[in-house]
Amino acid sequence: MMKRLGVLMAALACALALPASAQTLAEQQREDIAFLRTEYLPRERAFTPEGRANAERLLDALDARAGAMTPDQLLLGFQEVVAAADNSHSLAGFGPISAQRPTTRLPIVLAWFEDSGLVVMRALPPYQDLAGAQVLEIAGRPSADVHNHFTRYFGGPAIRRNIMAPGMITSEGMLAAAGFSNAGEPVSMRFRLRDGSEALRDIAYIPRAGIGGVWWPMRWWSPEPIADSQTPWATAIANDATLPLYLRNADAYNSARPLPELDAVYLELKSNEADREARDFARRADAVLREAQFTNIIVDLRFSKGGDMGTTAAFLDRLPTQLPQGGRIFVIVGRYTFSAGMASANILLNAAGARATLVGEDVGDRMRFWSEGDSVCAPNSNYCARYTTGLFDLAQGCDGQPRCHRDNGRFNLVGPLTPTLRAPMTWADYLAGRDPSMEAIQAALGR
Repeated sequence: MMKRLGVLMAALACALALPASAQTLAEQQREDIAFLRTEYLPRERAFTPEGRANAERLLDALDARAGAMTPDQLLLGFQEVVAAADNSHSLAGFGPISAQRPTTRLPIVLAWFEDSGLVVMRALPPYQDLAGAQVLEIAGRPSADVHNHFTRYFGGPAIRRNIMAPGMITSEGMLAAAGFSNAGEPVSMRFRLRDGSEALRDIAYIPRAGIGGVWWPMRWWSPEPIADSQTPWATAIANDATLPLYLRNADAYNSARPLPELDAVYLELKSNEADREARDFARRADAVLREAQFTNIIVDLRFSKGGDMGTTAAFLDRLPTQLPQGGRIFVIVGRYTFSAGMASANILLNAAGARATLVGEDVGDRMRFWSEGDSVCAPNSNYCARYTTGLFDLAQGCDGQPRCHRDNGRFNLVGPLTPTLRAPMTWADYLAGRDPSMEAIQAALGR
């Protein structure tokens, strides 16, 4: 009797195990969703009333799916809720200890250009011939439709969302979570190669380890080798003597050099973050400015992604005083000029006044945005949401408005950032090794 009772108890335990396990997943996901509702939403200052209401609706929809979502689908849900703030600095993603961090990716690097759509910047073996190709279809869908789908997981203007979306397409699990492919299986993609022919390939995911990491998407633009990559990437353009200046020395966060052919000094600033050599920028620039013979100064901020504007503000404010009589300052900006990079441009433009010319294409964010803040991470998935608490308005200023960040007025950041010397970068220009911004400056100087 006891043996029979033991068998019955074991059978009952097994019968209860499956629903208990499913319920545990549902409870975990509901706890994480509730965490986002109670710990992120109240802290995020970028929400409009309409945006907050939309975020609440998205959370309700996620809660209704709790227990039926894969971890990647829950991540996409987190991202879409945060994107409802429609603010470029508000982001969701993997926490530092998340067990769900992707370990594989597609062996290609994608980017979006207005004149060509989704393109391949780099490719690993055996797909080297894809470097420089246009992506026509992904899993049988037009590539533009897939790309546009992933822009919904980011806030801010279209130019910013177009930068961020391609990285999701190549990351493990994202295409499957969005319903475009099956998890873990190769992705069918159709390309138009450099010679005009079309190719259909099944692209398999590969381990991330050993292929090299980059600190921001613009690093993929330069064909220079990725330092920690154990396998050479095939690149869309050649790493040779014809490489445009802005793509050289790609791993340096800032640089300075004389340009005798333009009677100028060229200064490049990619980061205002102190731990990325921002405090060395003034020292390097001053050393070149002391020794070079020049009339003009070119400050390249097109890859300046932000950080602490205080690290370079004083130098940029005094830089115009080093201009010789009749000299001009050209400030290059573009789609990756963001946050403190935008602020750096305004500090310099306001200090230089009529001697400054803004060159390039539209910057990577709206003129009014929210920044600063911190992150909160959900207890089970460890997915994190970055909330923002500081208001910046580079168009009109925000003095007296709630949460206006003191640096907005302290550093004189107010002024337009629409280039007067427009020089947009196209995919055709990139493949041809051209730099429209430097060509525009050369023409303006009559050289």
